[in-house]
Amino acid sequence: MKLELKKPYDKRQILASASPDGNFYTFASDKNKAYCLRYNSALFFRDSLSMNVPDSDAFAAGSSFDSGGAYLYWQSQNHDKLWVTGFDFQKRQSSKNAYTFSFEKETYLGSFSNDGIFYLLTVFDEEQKLKIRTFHNGNPQEQVVDLSNFEIIDRQDKKLKLFKLFEQSPLQIIAPGSFPSLTQTASATKLFYSKGQILFTFDMSPNFTQVFSISTADFSVTETRFAQPSLTETDASSANSFVIDSLLVQIRVSSSELVLESKKLEKNASVLKQYRVETNQVVDFKNSPLLVQNGNRKPFELSSTKKFLSRLDGSQPAVSAYATPQGILLNCGGVREIPGTGGIILGTIGLGVAITGNGSFDPDSLYDSKIPQVIYFESLFDANFAHSKKEQNAIAFDFLSTFLSENESIVTYSLSLYNKAQILAYYDSRSKMIILRKFQEESPEDNMFGN
Repeated sequence: MKLELKKPYDKRQILASASPDGNFYTFASDKNKAYCLRYNSALFFRDSLSMNVPDSDAFAAGSSFDSGGAYLYWQSQNHDKLWVTGFDFQKRQSSKNAYTFSFEKETYLGSFSNDGIFYLLTVFDEEQKLKIRTFHNGNPQEQVVDLSNFEIIDRQDKKLKLFKLFEQSPLQIIAPGSFPSLTQTASATKLFYSKGQILFTFDMSPNFTQVFSISTADFSVTETRFAQPSLTETDASSANSFVIDSLLVQIRVSSSELVLESKKLEKNASVLKQYRVETNQVVDFKNSPLLVQNGNRKPFELSSTKKFLSRLDGSQPAVSAYATPQGILLNCGGVREIPGTGGIILGTIGLGVAITGNGSFDPDSLYDSKIPQVIYFESLFDANFAHSKKEQNAIAFDFLSTFLSENESIVTYSLSLYNKAQILAYYDSRSKMIILRKFQEESPEDNMFGN
C-alpha cells in the first residue's frame, strides 16, 4: 500500500508504539490526513485506517490502546488543547474528541505514553501538588499527587516550592530503553517510567538525590533520599544522577575530583561500587579517551585528567546509561553551553539520540542559538557495577546513526523500543512508503517492513 505524506515537510509527523497486547502501531500524518497502521507481533503490516487531522498546527504527543483499537493524542503548541483521534479496527471506524485545559493555576510539565496509557503532567503553582491526567480509551481521568508532606530542597539546602523547582530546572522525561544524550540528562529534574511506576529524581540538593516513586495503580507516593558521593576535599561541587532498571547511578564533580557510584533503588541501600579520580590520577574506570564535543563537531581528546576536570569545572554534571548484552554502557561527564551558529545538533557518542517521552525523535530538540559543549568519557560496567575493561561492541544506536546519515530520503521518523530491539519507523519520500527497520546490538536487521 502506497502512502504519500503531502508537503509541507514540517507538517509531516510519525509516531510509533507497541500496544500491551503485542501489536505494533505507526501513526503518520501530513497537514490534512492522519493514518494509523497496524502490524502484528512479527512487524508484518495487517491493516490501516485514516481520518482528517484535528488541527493543522497540532503535534502528535502520544498514544494509548484498548482492545478495540488505538488512540493518537494531539496537543496545541501551548498545550492547553488536546485532541484525541481514535482508530477502531474492529468496527472500522474513526472518531475525534477535543479537550481544553485551563492552566491558570497550573504549569505544564510534559507528556508521555506508558503501558498503553497516555499521561499529561502539570504542577500546581500555589500548592505542593502534581496533577496527572491519564487517557486510556480516549477519555481523561485526573489524579492529584500531594507532595505537601515532603520537603523539596534547593541548591542552598533550603526548602523550595515544587513549581519553582521545575521553573529552575525544566523536567526531562527519559523513555525506557533509550540512550539519552548528556544534554538531556544534565537536567537536575528527571522523570523515568516503567510498568506500574513513575520515578522523579531531583538533584538540586548538594547532599542527596531525592527520588519520588509514584504507583500508577493508586498514585500513592513515597520518597527515598540517597546521599550524594562524598569528596576528599570540601571544594565547591555539583552532582547529578541517572536511573537504569533498579540502579541509581550518581556523579559528583569539583575542580579537583570526580566521584561515580551506584546504589540499588531501595531505602537504606549501601553503595555497590564507588570510583574516584583526582587531578593527578588516571581515570582507570574508563573505556574511551577523555573527550570534548562542541555541538555536532567531531570530538577531540584531552591529554590529562587535570584538563578534563578543568573543563568540567563550571559545567552541569551528567551521566547516562544504556543496558547492552555486555553490561551497562555509561557516558559520564558534564555539559555547558557555548555560543553557537543555530545549526543542527546531531548526537554521536556524547550527545546520543534525542528521544521524546513517547519514544519518538524530536527534531525541534536539535536547534538552538547556543550549542552544548559535552565533556565526557565512556565506561562499561557489569550488573553489579564492577568496571569491565573489555571492548564494547557496536550498539543499536551506532547502526541507527549510520543508517540515518546514509539515507537522505528519510524525512521524518520515530524510534521506539519493541521486544528488546530499537524499531525505526520512517517515511521514505522516494518510495512513498512507511517503513519499519529493526536495529539490535549485534547487527541491524536486513529486513524492511513496508505497508
